[in-house]
Amino acid sequence: MVEQRTPEDIYTIGVLDVNHLMPFSKPEGFEASEDFQLKDEVLARTTEFTTTLARKLRSRLISIGEDKAEGRHILRYVFSGREGLLELIIDRPAVLNAYFVKRKDAVAFLHALRATLKQELPPSTVKDLFIDSIHIAKGLEEKITHHAHHKMRAIYLHKGASLVAVAIVIVAIFEVIKAVVGIITVEVLGLGRGHPWLVTVISAVFISFFFDPIRDRIEHFIEKYF
Repeated sequence: MVEQRTPEDIYTIGVLDVNHLMPFSKPEGFEASEDFQLKDEVLARTTEFTTTLARKLRSRLISIGEDKAEGRHILRYVFSGREGLLELIIDRPAVLNAYFVKRKDAVAFLHALRATLKQELPPSTVKDLFIDSIHIAKGLEEKITHHAHHKMRAIYLHKGASLVAVAIVIVAIFEVIKAVVGIITVEVLGLGRGHPWLVTVISAVFISFFFDPIRDRIEHFIEKYF
């Protein structure tokens, strides 16, 4: 007789890499890159991660394919000798989802994953906190869903675009204000051209008053139209 199981019987481990620490996380701008060496490096890092994980788990990881859809690149693996499935979403922010039928397999995977991350992740102020936060949950409520990843990725992309746009606009405005203030200090105040520091300070003060409104308007524009 086949044992019937429900989603509540599954042990899950879900990890959302908001700090971009995971070694298999694609670098920024990867999708637009035609650099084959860079793509090989991403594949090599992913292979190194899964190889180290399998060695610490003392189980083979067998690739069962990949999906590329809706802005997600998903790699899937099964475990030799264990009833489980591993799913890696390697687009930023990277996601790791693992599913197990038996708790002992989930516990073994958790220990192996933490050991792998301690070895593979670069030094960081949040490294230990990130690793310690990974835990086992019963059921699928801890799974990082594709919808959640899509929302997080949209936030990540919009935030990056906003920062670039704000920087460009602020630099342009700063140069205009510097030119205007320079004219005022020379033509109106008669200070001559020997006070560039004064022009810079006055321009920076003007920018400080307009920075927040400019940033808010740019972020609103990007969220609305992109």
